[in-house]
Amino acid sequence: MRRDVLLLLCSFYLLPLGAHADDSGLSAKDIKTLFFGHDDRKAVNRPEESPWDAIGQLETASGNLCTATLISPHLALTAGHCLLTPPARQAGQSGRPALYFPQGQLGL
Repeated sequence: MRRDVLLLLCSFYLLPLGAHADDSGLSAKDIKTLFFGHDDRKAVNRPEESPWDAIGQLETASGNLCTATLISPHLALTAGHCLLTPPARQAGQSGRPALYFPQGQLGL
């Protein structure tokens, strides 16, 4: 019985070896326009200039990292879970979240 179970488990392990993605017939243009029918992306030549300089890194006191966007000189927009559920809050830890903008070297 153990041998049969072991053989069954090993066969599940070997199944993916024969699988592969069906990538034949797709050109680079097809891949870029797969979802929306056109590719309207533009290269960002200078990410340290507006409006890209308003995107920063939010780090909570417990070490949680998230993205934040400045929406005014004194307000940053981020996901709620970044501030409400820190991953590993330790006893005695307190303090305000730190907001970093590494491109422009602006820290709040």
